[in-house]
Amino acid sequence: MESLKEQARAEGLWNLFLPHLRDDEPGTRLTNLEYAPLAEIMGRVSWASEVFNCNAPDTGNMELLHMFATPAQRDQWLTPLLDGRIRSAFAMTEPEVASSDATNITTSIRRDGDDYVINGHKWFITNAAHPHCKLFIVMGKTDQQAPAHRQQSMILVPMDTAGVEIVRNITVVNHVAPEGHCEIVFRDVRVTTAIPDILGIHFQYASAMPIVTVFSHEGPIMNVLIIYAHPEPKSLSVSLKDFTVRHLERAGHTVQVSDLYAMNWKASLDAHDTSERHSGERFFASLASKHAFENGLQSKDIAREQDKLKWADAVILQFPLWWFSMPAIMKGWVERVYAYGLAYGVGEHSDARWGGRYGEGRFAGKRAMLIVTTGGWESHYSACGINGPIDDVLFPIQHGVLYYPGFEVLPPFVVYRTSRVDEAKYAEVSEALGRRLDTLWTAAPIAFLPQNGGAYEIPALKLRDDLAPGRVGLPRTLKMRGAATATEADEATEA
Repeated sequence: MESLKEQARAEGLWNLFLPHLRDDEPGTRLTNLEYAPLAEIMGRVSWASEVFNCNAPDTGNMELLHMFATPAQRDQWLTPLLDGRIRSAFAMTEPEVASSDATNITTSIRRDGDDYVINGHKWFITNAAHPHCKLFIVMGKTDQQAPAHRQQSMILVPMDTAGVEIVRNITVVNHVAPEGHCEIVFRDVRVTTAIPDILGIHFQYASAMPIVTVFSHEGPIMNVLIIYAHPEPKSLSVSLKDFTVRHLERAGHTVQVSDLYAMNWKASLDAHDTSERHSGERFFASLASKHAFENGLQSKDIAREQDKLKWADAVILQFPLWWFSMPAIMKGWVERVYAYGLAYGVGEHSDARWGGRYGEGRFAGKRAMLIVTTGGWESHYSACGINGPIDDVLFPIQHGVLYYPGFEVLPPFVVYRTSRVDEAKYAEVSEALGRRLDTLWTAAPIAFLPQNGGAYEIPALKLRDDLAPGRVGLPRTLKMRGAATATEADEATEA
């Protein structure tokens, strides 16, 4: 087998299943259409796919790692899998429940200090008996209180971790596969969080990936909405927008783009935004927005954009930084689409809560990120820069426009000195953007303090004096541990 694998790799007949294979990764990129007849031919011999490193479940696991793994996880697990040096297994199905529907699984993944503790019972786990199997991707529940499709996560478990017990290799129609379809018990298995091993956040984000790889592709993984604002169709911004769309779609996501200039978006919030207007009446923006939203009286362009927001799992705002903010047309999109009852004016008011906002609200569970271009130098937006730190400049957008209605806000992706971006620099920028997009579902959000979590005095909405003494401004609004900024995100991406 090993000599055949060496010959196949030398001929370029390697990792044929991965259409988004990177240039520095071994193998040949093929589209699904090109790969399908080759997979059919390989399927005529049970072991043939392994010769070309196209064997399940490694193919699904490699796709999953390719899409969601951190740089450290890629180095430890994806690279040796792509090289064919190790094998892997995907541990989802369980004997006690109908676990082809992953909402039924019972394996628990519980945080305990600096560890995750795993307890569960799995069976028919292919590859677990293979002598080169080194990794389990384990599906389990991390949040029993979340909605049904947001309770599950995947965690990377080295096969030699204490507490992993392979009970037996199960026969299938009286056949015992040498690579195994095993029954496995995870008993108080501890995985350290020093190097994060949680691969996906929610079942709907990630777990469909290996399932559709083995069976069929039934639909997209995530819905992404891009709100785009730049008037020039030949700008760097449009190239980045087109790259973002292609990159996300190649990964299996569905993308919609609201190109505000191309749409001739009306930027002003006024009485014409409702179909029920009475001449002579004084216009109160919040009251008019509330009435129109609750009674289906909004203009059609507003309603369409709100439907997109409801549809989206993640929202990307892409814009040039003009006069320290977003273009007026995008600000107008926010003012008109963020209706009373949708983006604000929700939740109860009491002595302990002040509405559902800043970490709560209608958009809770959705992710958001900024892609920003600016002609200024990076040093101009540094801690001692003349324009102020970029995170401070973007604070009203990230903390206000995005965190206020509940989004999990990711660190921004910022491109500096846009007039100096030549072909070589664009290749560097787009590669970095691709890496950020690959972690859109797994990257840690900016650790803003929630309004109703006890950090703020109600109803004064003022941070408690004992929190972060001596810190002011943006740093005071962040949790002391795990606070991600644009600079920290760039450093993590490059690591």
